Amino acid sequence: MIIAIDFDGTIVKNAFPEIGEPLPGAIDTIRDLQAAGHHIIIWTCREGKHLADAYKWLSMQGVDVRDLGVNSNAADMIEEFGRDVRKVFANVYIDDRNLGGFPGWFTVRQALLAHHEPGQATYWPSYHGLPHHPPADLKGPEAPLGDTDGH
Repeated sequence: MIIAIDFDGTIVKNAFPEIGEPLPGAIDTIRDLQAAGHHIIIWTCREGKHLADAYKWLSMQGVDVRDLGVNSNAADMIEEFGRDVRKVFANVYIDDRNLGGFPGWFTVRQALLAHHEPGQATYWPSYHGLPHHPPADLKGPEAPLGDTDGH
C-alpha cells in the first residue's frame, strides 16, 4: 500500500521552519509500516533546505530513507501514469489537516497495522482492482453508507 504522510504537524509538532518534537508513536509506526512492506511518501510543503533537514532528521530517527518517497509518486504509479503526475497518488493520506483533524498515531497504527498479514494489503487499498473502502468491522458508527466512491 502507498501511504502519503505529512511532516509538520503530523510526524512532528509544527515548529516550521524548525523541526518540532516527534509526535508520540509517529516514528515507530512509520518504521513498522515500512517493515510491513508499505511504501511511504513524505508529503510536505517543505522544499529546499527545509526539506533536506526533514529528510536527514527522519534518517536519524531510524526511518529507512533509501526507499522513501518525498513529494513524488511511487515508481509503479509513475509507470502506470506514464509520468510523475503533479498530484501524489496514495492509498491513504495522513495529515493534520484531514477533515475532522489528525486522529493520532495510535489510531493510525490500529487502522493500518492491526489486520496486517504479510503479503496482503491491509486498509483502503484503492488500485489494481482492490476494494475502495475499509472493512465493515473498522467503520465507525458515522461511516457513510456505501463505499468511499459515493455508491
